[in-house]
Parts: sequence; structure tokens; C-alpha cells
Amino acid sequence: MTANQISKRLTKNNFSLENVTINKDMIQVAVGYFERDGLGFVNSTKTKTLANKIKKQFPECSYISQTRYGAIIIWFNFRSNSFASQNID
Repeated sequence: MTANQISKRLTKNNFSLENVTINKDMIQVAVGYFERDGLGFVNSTKTKTLANKIKKQFPECSYISQTRYGAIIIWFNFRSNSFASQNID
């Protein structure tokens, strides 16, 4: 999916784009992001709640992952990297 298609569907379904980052084939959800001592954090409860609501609007979602600072990424057309899955450097 293109970023424009994702944005249109979210706004059509009354979602604010304030706490989301949209790129081709992915949505990153991070509610309440802040930094402390050089590390980033999000409000994990609110982030998970918003991500679950968004995921319900996209049944074609193929994978969900989480960043080190707690943001949730909803992927479309996800394919794992064969080198990464085999631990080949």
C-alpha cells in the first residue's frame, strides 16, 4: 500500500494522524513519545490500544513488530529477510 492510500483510509475512518508515522507498506504508532537520558520511550498502553484500533481497519496487515523504544509497526506485504532468519552476516 502507498502512504497516501494508508493516510486516506485512516482519515476516512476518523483517525488522527498525530501519533502515527506512515510510509509505504507500514504504519508506526508511537503515543506519548519522550526522551530521558538519551533513551526514547512511549506510553505503551496507549500505543497498544491505538495500534489495535488501527489494525482492525487493515485486515490485509501481514505482520506487526515493535521498536526498542516501544513503538508498534504495522506492516503490509511483509517478507522476512532470508539472510536475517538464517543469521548470515
